[in-house]
Amino acid sequence: MFLATPSMHGIAAITGNMHRSLRYFVLLECITSIIIVVILQINYEYLRGCVASAPVPLMPPSAWDCIMDRIGARVMASPLNEPMLTSLHDEVKGHYEDTIRRSNISMTLVRPSLRTLSPEPPLPTDPK
Repeated sequence: MFLATPSMHGIAAITGNMHRSLRYFVLLECITSIIIVVILQINYEYLRGCVASAPVPLMPPSAWDCIMDRIGARVMASPLNEPMLTSLHDEVKGHYEDTIRRSNISMTLVRPSLRTLSPEPPLPTDPK
């Protein structure tokens, strides 16, 4: 009497197909995770750009008045110093806007912890 048993070739073929399916599944999983990382990176950069380009409130006049109070009256009264004071105002205004933008970004967005994202630019430090 002859019993029907699966041949070794049939078992090898089934096992080979399972390994091939497992490899395709692992490859598909890797591709999916790469796509998710890229989508997160693009989304974060887009949102960061939107927050960075949002309008910034103007520097309050009281802040400029405090700076001007620290400058001597003789320096402010001299017409020769007018271009220097204008340049100082523009520089302080630029630093103020940059600081507000960076603050908005750090307060609004949570950076995803992905190794592929470029590092954040450092926040400005107080000059001493």
